[in-house]
Amino acid sequence: MRKILSFLVLLFSVYGLFSQSASESSWAIRPGLRIWGLSLEVGYTSALFFDENPTEIALGVSSAYQTEGYFRKIDGTYISETDFTSDNRISDTTEYSQFNFISYLGLRQSLGNNFWIDGFYRLWYNFNFLDDLEASHILVQTTLPDKQRSLSHSFLLALRYAGTKVRPVSTLVDGFTATLSGEVAPGALNPIGEASYLRGTLELEAFLPLYENIQEDTQMNSFSLGLNFMSITDFTKGLDESIAYDGVPTHARQKFGGLVTRGGLGGTVRGFEDGRFDGSFKNAQSIELRMMLPTLFVPGLLPLAVVYTDLGFWGLPLDGGSFSSDFGAIGSFGGGIGIDLFGFGTLIAYTHYALGEKTLSGGSWTPFGLGFGFHF
Repeated sequence: MRKILSFLVLLFSVYGLFSQSASESSWAIRPGLRIWGLSLEVGYTSALFFDENPTEIALGVSSAYQTEGYFRKIDGTYISETDFTSDNRISDTTEYSQFNFISYLGLRQSLGNNFWIDGFYRLWYNFNFLDDLEASHILVQTTLPDKQRSLSHSFLLALRYAGTKVRPVSTLVDGFTATLSGEVAPGALNPIGEASYLRGTLELEAFLPLYENIQEDTQMNSFSLGLNFMSITDFTKGLDESIAYDGVPTHARQKFGGLVTRGGLGGTVRGFEDGRFDGSFKNAQSIELRMMLPTLFVPGLLPLAVVYTDLGFWGLPLDGGSFSSDFGAIGSFGGGIGIDLFGFGTLIAYTHYALGEKTLSGGSWTPFGLGFGFHF
């Protein structure tokens, strides 16, 4: 934990340095945090196509050494807590180490009135360290073409409405966003891992400030309260029925798509293992009550508390390409406390209680989970 906190302090310092220098020109440099990894986006804004509507050209890279999980048996069915005994530990059966590298290049074009259209090319590379795993590990037993490594090239197009603003001092968000995106990964470009799929994703977010009490003279928050809602729906269709899971690689199945991916269905529904309950159809919604507590010592050092409820649905798993009765729902509720560090980053310590299914450890309550930034 001490190493993680030291790493965070260093990252936030670098983030602040870059942000200040970039704000003086049309260039923007946006570093980000991953667990044992970093991301960096460089953007350049100009009136490329329309005099009054800016265009941003963006290039991003992201890399990490991370722990992932695989949650299907060799026949494609989901594992559950009943599949584990004292001699068959969860970590030895489902978890594996992975090197991940992501890069993207594209345009963000303003259409005016908070509407944007985005077009991006994205490269996604995974290398899984299978030599470190036992023979009983479920990923080792599969015949998936991407179980060792995969290199996926895909193209994304998105229409966005970005109608939110962040209030100063309290940092409450006010407004509404909506993003409809489509992604295609052509099989001809992806021989390593054999990715070949189409994906559509709809994301909705609404932010409603309920109460705000700030000290104008000192720029410190006394107490502020906001109610926020998110919904995300994702459908993925494989384009190659000759290979396992129709051409949808593991990293795509275990995530919601969009301009920024997120774990699904587990992970987006908090309290469950990240990427568990994958399927060709995924839907999740979250409602949060965010409490911004009195500022500590100096402006920008802002403690906070969160109370949430998540609900999600999965179905049409990619094990045969047909509509079947394999469908389910999960949910969770919980809360967290955290701190906003001068706008450079937010740390939140959560506790979760799972509903509908149990975690793989056989319980429902997860006493501690760490979040970097708000859930949405």
